[in-house]
Amino acid sequence: MTTPGTPAEPAVMKGRRPRMGPGMRWRLFARSFFIQSLWSFENMQGLAFGYCMEPWLRRCYGGSRERGRQALSRHCVFYNTQPYMVGLGLGMACALEARIAESAEEERAPLEERLEALKKASSGALAAIGDSLFWGAWRPFCAALALAVATAGLAMGAGERAVAAACVGGYLVAYNVPVLLLRWRGLGIGYEWGDRIAQGIGDIPWQPCIKLVRLGGMGLTFGCAAAVLFSIMGGSLGQAGGFALAFAAGWAARARSVTSRKMYAAAALVGVVAASLGTAVRPW
Repeated sequence: MTTPGTPAEPAVMKGRRPRMGPGMRWRLFARSFFIQSLWSFENMQGLAFGYCMEPWLRRCYGGSRERGRQALSRHCVFYNTQPYMVGLGLGMACALEARIAESAEEERAPLEERLEALKKASSGALAAIGDSLFWGAWRPFCAALALAVATAGLAMGAGERAVAAACVGGYLVAYNVPVLLLRWRGLGIGYEWGDRIAQGIGDIPWQPCIKLVRLGGMGLTFGCAAAVLFSIMGGSLGQAGGFALAFAAGWAARARSVTSRKMYAAAALVGVVAASLGTAVRPW
């Protein structure tokens, strides 16, 4: 029972929510890779989102083509989020559409409004988190990891082709494994969350994870910069001093709130200066 002035919650779908089987999940997963294929200034990723939802809508509204077309039109409106996070939004939309499909006619309007509101709100939240996590933290971390692999390989005397293959292969594997996992798992997680997606997103400690990844990337970058300084200075005392200097400078800059982008650029500049002086990263 609701008090006067309090908006009523949408009616809960009668019966058990239909299961998203492996076949349907694979279809949605495959289509999610095309979320950026139908950009437009009017609705951004909206047409592609509708394309991703089509298999599920056919299942929900297979007995009514008219309702199916109406449902598809609901998902071809404005939508824009970070592409790796779209599985969570798709899963949530599938859960709400299943509820709408099995609701009585008088209950559908508030559920449709709730779905539209949740899509708008969650797309912005997922975009902000995804940009910070993948573009701002994970991609630089994987680049630093690849650089560390290359530096270690050269230090051990590996061939240049082997080092290059390990560097490129390591980057692609390290970067894409969590991306693909999130695309796949996000469908199921978003489906389970349903209209509780805001609570689900808030329960995950995104910011500590982002901070940890950034610190790890900077640590790897400073280590590679220190290795370059070792090659310039030579000798055990110079190596120790270069190591301490690189890490002290990095953490001091971090303490002064210098952006990660500037710190990565500074570390790269060290490598450029070392190369211009004719000192290879492979002094061993």
